[in-house]
Amino acid sequence: MGIRVVAQITTGRARSLRFVPMCCILRCVQCTTNCLSIAMAIRQRYSAKPAVTWQFPLGRTNLIILGIGVAIIVLGYLLMLTAITDDPAKHQEAWNNPLAVTVSPILLVVGYAAVIPLGLLYRTKKQ
Repeated sequence: MGIRVVAQITTGRARSLRFVPMCCILRCVQCTTNCLSIAMAIRQRYSAKPAVTWQFPLGRTNLIILGIGVAIIVLGYLLMLTAITDDPAKHQEAWNNPLAVTVSPILLVVGYAAVIPLGLLYRTKKQ
């Protein structure tokens, strides 16, 4: 059997705390100050929140894989640039370049569809 202890908070509102056993209340009847100090001690004990620790979800391995993915994508765009020319006589000839037509799109698809998601979803084995 217990009685709910009410303590005055700095905002002026009364807030209900934890149930306190009857034996504590009987001891507190003698001195109101002692009762409030017990109530505040109970409040501090139960309201202490642990410190929140946050870690960056991507580790070193993830960042290396993401860097490789970005490098593959940049290489794909650079290979696609080999087909760009200002000379109208070489325009058809430039697009016959297999690096610009075949290899570059393959690198871009591999970079965007495989390596970048792998870098985001890869988890290291916990020991």
